[in-house]
Amino acid sequence: MSQDAPEIEPMQSDPPPGTAIQIAADLLMTLVSNEREEAKQESEMRLLQVKTYFQDYKRSARERREADAQNLASAQRQIQDLERRLSELQNLKRADEAMLRDLSGQLQSLQQERMYLHSELSSLNAQSRVSHNSSLPPADVISDLARYGIMYYGQDALSFGEQWLHLWNQYVSEEPNDPGLSSDDRITPKELLILLQNFLGQVQKDKNTIESQSQIIAKLEREHAYLLSLCNNDQKQQVQQVRPSAVNVRVPVNQVSNSYAYNDTQGAQDTQMTGVTSDASAIFYNSPGAQMPFDSTHPS
Repeated sequence: MSQDAPEIEPMQSDPPPGTAIQIAADLLMTLVSNEREEAKQESEMRLLQVKTYFQDYKRSARERREADAQNLASAQRQIQDLERRLSELQNLKRADEAMLRDLSGQLQSLQQERMYLHSELSSLNAQSRVSHNSSLPPADVISDLARYGIMYYGQDALSFGEQWLHLWNQYVSEEPNDPGLSSDDRITPKELLILLQNFLGQVQKDKNTIESQSQIIAKLEREHAYLLSLCNNDQKQQVQQVRPSAVNVRVPVNQVSNSYAYNDTQGAQDTQMTGVTSDASAIFYNSPGAQMPFDSTHPS
């Protein structure tokens, strides 16, 4: 029952029966009207709440649908991208498979060619060993060459010792700023021919110089013997003039004694010059560890 219902005043006297019924009916109608009004208000309030909830649910559902639509579109784009990448990878896979098949065929061909070349190389190596052994000079020739500092360095190749390099730098190298050959360098047989030709020319030149100096020394020795005989014959007298029949020159006594010293000194100088000009043979004796290239009896 509603609290707003009018209170029933106590009857001070018994109303007539019709009036009491009417009052009760009015009270009942008032009560029903109040209850109906309260129920209506409550129903309207609940309806408003339901409408509000429904609107919120509808808005939330619309937002969820929009978000789901966006997610679906993004997922579809990702699926399309993945499908496109899958198609590209499949195309690459097919291309790689074709390339692998091609490379596999090439590899088999190269392996066959390798086997063929390996057999050819083995055959060539065998032929090379046979030809190398057949082209080797005799052992005594190799030993004789080694005695003179010439080593067999391979087919048609020779290696020469330091004494040959020294000769090369002395007789062949013509550049003033050329440092010449070092011990790490080697002379080819062609260069050896040039060395021997220059060496032979120098030896011939030294030989001519020696012969010329020997003639001069012999002439000076004859003059010295002649003057010495004159001095022995006339040592008790003071000789003013000397007239040798061969030379026809007047020589005072004091110059005769000087000529002795001159001839002795000149002879020593000529002898020393002879040793200096004989560079062809001295080059091996003056250098440490050198060997005479033409001395077949020299120990190795």
